[in-house]
Amino acid sequence: MHECVHDGLVIKRDNQGLLCWEYIDCKEKHLRIQKEMYNNYCGEKCSCPSWTNQCSFYYGPSVKNSTLKNKSVYEILNSQEVKAKLCKIESGDNCAKLRTIKEFNQIELYDGNKILVNDLNIIIEDLMENEYVCVGQGPVTGSAKFCENHHCNERGTQLCYYVRSEIAFLETSKEKIPIKAWGRVKIKTNEFLDKKENLICKKCELKCTKDGIEIKNEGKLNGIEICVNKKCVYKSFPDETEKMIFSKNILVNDYNVMTSFFRNGEKLKEIEIVCERQNVCVLIECTLCWEYLKNPHCYPEIAMITFGITLYLLTSTILMIFKIIKFVLKFLKILFIFKIKCIKWIGKVIIKDRSNKNRKDKNKTKEFNPKNLENSQLLPMKIMITIIIFYLIKDVKSLTSINAREESCTVNKLGERNCLFEEIIEINLNPHNQIVKILLNDHTGKLAGTIEIEVHYVEMICTKAIKFFSRTYQIKTMSVKRCYSEGSCVDNKCSELKTNEKIDELKDINKFPGITQCVESDGGWFQGCFYTVPACTYYRYYAIPSEKEILDIFTCDKWEPIIKINNKLIDSHGNITNSMFNLIPGRKVTNNKIEITLKDITMGLIPMLASTFVSNSKKIAKIDTETENNLRMFKCKSRTEAKTFLNCKIDPNICHCRPADNKVNCDCKELNNQSMIFKPENSLPFSHNGIMIKNKFGNIIAATEISSATLQFKLQGMKLKTEIELNKCLITNVSLYGCYECDEGAKVYLTCNTDFGKSLANIVCPSINMFTTCGPKGIDKVISINLNKAHIEEECEVFCGLHPTTFKLKGTLAATENKYIDFWNKVENKEKRIETKAFIHWLQQFDYTNLFFYLINPRYLFIFLCTLLILLILFYCCMPLLFRLMLKRGMQIFCARSVGDDGNHMKII
Repeated sequence: MHECVHDGLVIKRDNQGLLCWEYIDCKEKHLRIQKEMYNNYCGEKCSCPSWTNQCSFYYGPSVKNSTLKNKSVYEILNSQEVKAKLCKIESGDNCAKLRTIKEFNQIELYDGNKILVNDLNIIIEDLMENEYVCVGQGPVTGSAKFCENHHCNERGTQLCYYVRSEIAFLETSKEKIPIKAWGRVKIKTNEFLDKKENLICKKCELKCTKDGIEIKNEGKLNGIEICVNKKCVYKSFPDETEKMIFSKNILVNDYNVMTSFFRNGEKLKEIEIVCERQNVCVLIECTLCWEYLKNPHCYPEIAMITFGITLYLLTSTILMIFKIIKFVLKFLKILFIFKIKCIKWIGKVIIKDRSNKNRKDKNKTKEFNPKNLENSQLLPMKIMITIIIFYLIKDVKSLTSINAREESCTVNKLGERNCLFEEIIEINLNPHNQIVKILLNDHTGKLAGTIEIEVHYVEMICTKAIKFFSRTYQIKTMSVKRCYSEGSCVDNKCSELKTNEKIDELKDINKFPGITQCVESDGGWFQGCFYTVPACTYYRYYAIPSEKEILDIFTCDKWEPIIKINNKLIDSHGNITNSMFNLIPGRKVTNNKIEITLKDITMGLIPMLASTFVSNSKKIAKIDTETENNLRMFKCKSRTEAKTFLNCKIDPNICHCRPADNKVNCDCKELNNQSMIFKPENSLPFSHNGIMIKNKFGNIIAATEISSATLQFKLQGMKLKTEIELNKCLITNVSLYGCYECDEGAKVYLTCNTDFGKSLANIVCPSINMFTTCGPKGIDKVISINLNKAHIEEECEVFCGLHPTTFKLKGTLAATENKYIDFWNKVENKEKRIETKAFIHWLQQFDYTNLFFYLINPRYLFIFLCTLLILLILFYCCMPLLFRLMLKRGMQIFCARSVGDDGNHMKII
């Protein structure tokens, strides 16, 4: 008999030396050899090694090959195909710093060595061809199975039989290796890290240039985000050197640039710089162009020459158009007269009324005499003057003012006037007017405080609709072949096996999400089985986690607009109270007795609504249908299930398996790591239809422009006080820079001083109203304003304290195009994207008064008149003369003839 099996034969010898045997079935116990108890051969079950509960109790001759001393076994078990790899920092692997507990497949050889392997493909045989046992001497007889393959004597005295002790093999592509035990073990080890690019962008640089910025990077970036004065654009897959050219209305003011560098959806670096303003005259790079007319202060002489040429060409063109129209009308008139005359001539022949005909012809001739065209010669100039006068009419922007009622203001003993403000106002915002200022005055007109509302940005937030949860995973397979009547291979178990059924042969991996299946394989002696009934090959393909992050797969059911504003309240002493609000349509926010409601908002282009996204709480990517289906192969109902991993489900079609020899080969779809999902081309941020789509704290944000928005401000019992002060405010160091009729506007740089105390000054100029804070040491201030003319020279009053003061606001503003970004300039191929403006729009922004201002100067007027005179001489004298000379020369060449005899020739025209 053989120990550690459930049933077998017990061979006995009697006193006469005869052999006999007895079949013993121990049910749940194992056969054990116990010399002291001959009548009880069943004992406790043999135990496997402590680290597993699946092993073989075979101790036959084949165990001698189950050792690492065998060269063939050593090479197979240490091959990349079989041996599981652990992350080793000393070997140069990219390993995590902290060690974690992970599960691995492990086998144990009969020499005691334990090896970690990738897959467990186990074959369990219960019959070895050359391993049989003989008891006794003399002629051979044996068991039925032995006698099928060997000659047996009916009167034999030597009994031979096969020992039905199951032996386990690890199936590899080269050979089968006997093993003692197998299973899964938990080991504390360092995890492999993805070979990510270095998240420190050492070569990422940002510097200002004359016409914009220059961005340098290490390459292999999937995008850079450039924000200029809080307006952002996104460039996908930038080159190592990118030049971004801004429109001149940005360049003529100091501007702030913040650039973020992204790789695979992760922000590598963020750089912020402030670029100094440029002189618009330096930015003009043409010889004779409209820029000189728009900015005549740069090169007045060239501007006058350009203006003279433009005026002459425009007037001549209009005059020529009218002459062509006049010629066409005259030609049509002649045709009409000819037609009338023909009709009348036919009538004259018929009725023969010659006298009546002559009278009518005479009248018609008088009727169609051409008019004197002296006045019509001036028509083009009149039209030009009309156009100029029409576009000189401009709108002037002003601040909103709220005055407190006299009965709402009281004066205390300290000379402080306290005013109570109760008011409801509505303010309309648009993309070209993102700052609103409200002046709060007491009943005497003294400035009690100001409210400044600045729109920081407008965003649309994705409202998530979760489809399902998933994880990155690897698919492993394990197969076990059992001969018939051994283990679970009984009756019709193989054909009746359910996909989620748990069997003992696969109990170490039953806890993982997977699919269990069974195929019938060959049995019989040649396959190592005692019975010829088909054996059972059980196999299970299952998922194990490859990374810890949980993946959310979701869509955006709707996009909710949100406006972030900064509400700045400044009292009469210059104290500032800042409040940040996120406004959602229909919701109210209240702070400092101010109630703000976003009543209505009209957005631009709506982002993609039907797209599917995946997020790991750090990165977000847009995925296509194929990627979504791959993620759906491993599906979890909730975040809790995804975290534990074990209760999730895998799709039965995730693997296609084929039985091969004594094992099963499976082709499976895997998502080993997140780099297969978060690809550079689909990871946020990116630009979609001109809208910046980005990831902000795990939410999808679409940065867009508002078409219009209505804000309601309600002042409920706001109290502000003004002091009856005796101090005086003085404005010094005044300078004006920037552009007119542009989105960025102009900037006023000034310093406000008081002789004592701190005050709030109200500045009133003919074109604009401003306010600033003043102090004894002087407070520097930069004020953004919008103007509609280039040349500014105004006397401004400063209302502060009892006595107002004055100062001069003087400067020349630049005329620029009203675009945010002109084009991208790629260094390698010089690719450009240029946008142009309509001529009528250019005329509307043109400041004619500034141009006419230079015509007052005798020098520039002389240059302008000389230009017109030269053009008149050139086109009315030189050009006709040149044309006649060219015509005469052509006639001499093409119309020449010979005259004379005997070779005497002369050309006669």
